[in-house]
Amino acid sequence: MKKVIGVFSGKGGVGKTVCALNIGLAIHEFGDKIVLMDCDLKHPNMALHLGLHDFHTTVQDVLERRISPLEAISIHNSGLRFIPGSIALRNFEYDNKYFKESLDDINNLVLFDGPSGSEGNALALLEICDEIIIVTSPDIPAVTDAMKIIQIANDMDKRSISMIINRVQKKHELDIKHIEDACKVPILGIVPDDKNVKRGLHQRLPVTLYKPFSNSSIEFRRIGAAVVGRNYSPPRFYRIRRLFH
Repeated sequence: MKKVIGVFSGKGGVGKTVCALNIGLAIHEFGDKIVLMDCDLKHPNMALHLGLHDFHTTVQDVLERRISPLEAISIHNSGLRFIPGSIALRNFEYDNKYFKESLDDINNLVLFDGPSGSEGNALALLEICDEIIIVTSPDIPAVTDAMKIIQIANDMDKRSISMIINRVQKKHELDIKHIEDACKVPILGIVPDDKNVKRGLHQRLPVTLYKPFSNSSIEFRRIGAAVVGRNYSPPRFYRIRRLFH
């Protein structure tokens, strides 16, 4: 049965795409069928995180009714199925009702990497989603903007809204409990700041592939398991194994 989950953020720079991509990879790793879709039309860079730049079909082709979502799917060498966004500057309007209906072709979990903020196509995508995940970093501007997206989702009567707090360092940051109390949504995961994320990006590899036993990779798998209702325990001796990977 198809389910559409959207990953959004109140502002850019909080690691939304990193979270969406690594959660998607974790779910794929568990054996669940998933299609990851880059719906950040203004700043689509999911494919670049995967080290890909040459693809013939994009989500824009779907929105313009040129092809179906199934025809737009590319396959990463990890086996992850995804629909990239076009990096070309293209301003256009699309029929959100048609887009929602076209997703019925995908009888699996669909995970959106949505846009930042509440402008552009963010509101239209929020309408489509069955579940919404908001990514924030633990600082006042990011949390304030995240609260705006949460309020919009609440106004749409969305019942399943959760939050990921990303790049947590513990020093000079908002307290996690204070964030949860302010936002009034459950926290799906707390991802530690991890230098391996940036190193992996330099190698065009998401951190769950670049350093599978790093702290952030373990947390992304735990979040992915929660999304699909699985139990997850880190591999035995993963702290030792990370020294060799």
